[in-house]
Amino acid sequence: MDAQVHRPLGDLLEEILDRGPRAFPRHLPPVGSAPRPYRLAVLLGGLCLGPEVDEVLHEWVARPDSPQKRGVMLGLGSLGHPLAEGYLARLCRERSALDAAGQALRALGRIRGPKAFPLVLAALEHPFLRAAACEALAGYGGPEAEKALLPLADDPAAFHALARMGAAGARDRFRERLAEDSPVGTWAALGIGRLGDPGLAEDLIPWLAAPDREKARAAFEAYAALGAPGGVGPLLEAAGEDPEPWAIEALGAVPDPEAQEFAARMLDPREPKGFWGRLFRRRRSEPGDPVPVYRALRRATAPAALERLVLRLPRESGRPLRELLLVTAFREDPRYAPDLEDVWRRGELLAAYLAARCLMQVPTTEFLAEAVAALGRPGLVEAGDLPAGADPERLLEVTAAEANPVVNLASFLEEGLVDLEDLERQLGQRFAAGGYPPAEDPESRFSGPAEKSLGRYLSALAAAKPGRREALHRLWALMVQLEDRGDPLLELFLCWEGVHRGGLGRALFHGLPTALGRWIQGRTDRDLPELDRVAAGLPAEGAVVGPVRHMLDRARTALKAECRDMVLLVEGQVRGDMVLIEAL
Repeated sequence: MDAQVHRPLGDLLEEILDRGPRAFPRHLPPVGSAPRPYRLAVLLGGLCLGPEVDEVLHEWVARPDSPQKRGVMLGLGSLGHPLAEGYLARLCRERSALDAAGQALRALGRIRGPKAFPLVLAALEHPFLRAAACEALAGYGGPEAEKALLPLADDPAAFHALARMGAAGARDRFRERLAEDSPVGTWAALGIGRLGDPGLAEDLIPWLAAPDREKARAAFEAYAALGAPGGVGPLLEAAGEDPEPWAIEALGAVPDPEAQEFAARMLDPREPKGFWGRLFRRRRSEPGDPVPVYRALRRATAPAALERLVLRLPRESGRPLRELLLVTAFREDPRYAPDLEDVWRRGELLAAYLAARCLMQVPTTEFLAEAVAALGRPGLVEAGDLPAGADPERLLEVTAAEANPVVNLASFLEEGLVDLEDLERQLGQRFAAGGYPPAEDPESRFSGPAEKSLGRYLSALAAAKPGRREALHRLWALMVQLEDRGDPLLELFLCWEGVHRGGLGRALFHGLPTALGRWIQGRTDRDLPELDRVAAGLPAEGAVVGPVRHMLDRARTALKAECRDMVLLVEGQVRGDMVLIEAL
């Protein structure tokens, strides 16, 4: 876990869970303009308080109008909750305060309720509300919104909304207005990129090196998003020798080896420029932040680019290492398994988890043996170094009391491990539909062989915070139900927190059958000694011993069956050849 914790975000979520549903609405007004992690914190807090939140919000709907109620409803609308739709629609009709009506329209664009759609369309006729209505229609999207905005395409707000939507009907408008100065030219480039039509990519090339930086960036990102159908040369020329991080990330959308190799070269030490640079050529400076390069190369296939990425594995740690371990090729090509094994053994829990997720797809004998052995290690990291006679339960109690799961979780949301946009969408749908998770005790929820220590740890965290025990129980249940990038959020969070191996153990245990299945592919009973090496790491006793031994026995049986099938196949071929010879 990184040393720095974002206290304001953690404080917000902690206060929501501590003070309960009665205090929840007061956090809603500032949410609309807050960064995405803050909105997610509010959604998490509301979902984890349970159905009582709906009761409180309905109470607010029934109250007489007041500035406080208006703030709550605007905040609720910014979260996309349909409960606020009726109030916000009335606020738009009254138009007593145009500022509030504009805020209400933008919130309706996040709710996207069908009942308010005619009202948003009507607001287009009001000169002071047109910009807010256009923004709301961009949130709605769809052919009806496009149809309403096209006649107003000369209006900057409407044109911007059409560009955000990638409206097919505005295709010619985007091409015509691409030559205009910012912001219109920038929006035109954005619209062309959103259209997804490679036939328009050529129109963007002259603007890749435009003097206007915003317009040049929009054209660059749009041309890259379209796949650079005219070649990557214009992109590389516009990027220059020292490209901006956004340009490197945009190149990641281009499935071209030349673009991938260009991005990978940004990882090499740079030669200083100027007279002194020429005089002391041996002095090279390290490149800047490698994270944009790793993100751009996440789906890289060029051998030269992948070779550079592999060479970076031993030297990285923290967030750069995490981004590097998300490269798709690492979990598809067995050649990289030895390098991943070094990361797996390094000791950092989150890095080991991410490396293990890759190695489960390209398993080696050494990794499987170590993974089986790791399943027998105590969940609490400090418990592995306890002296004989020490009390592990006391250590668990102390660790739980010192931890702050709410602040840590809030900080976890900002780490980039999950797709926040997708997570916000899922949480918003649950919040709007009252999809509250059950407040189930983790010890009863996590009862599998590899999960008992995890259940005890989560229960201890909740028990150490009596005021929000039930909310934390709901929180753990919610994280189990929501998955992102194929990884359970709870496993990711626990490994990021760095004090408990429960997430790692859970991933190893559930992934072991698949890993063994991949490992035995193409092998015969001659490889049984290697399988014995894997089994040698199995602890003598423990909850996982029986199930893991059963997995290994099934792999052994499969190897023997494979060998028997091969023998029968060969015998059948020989027998068939003999019959054929006799017939001749």
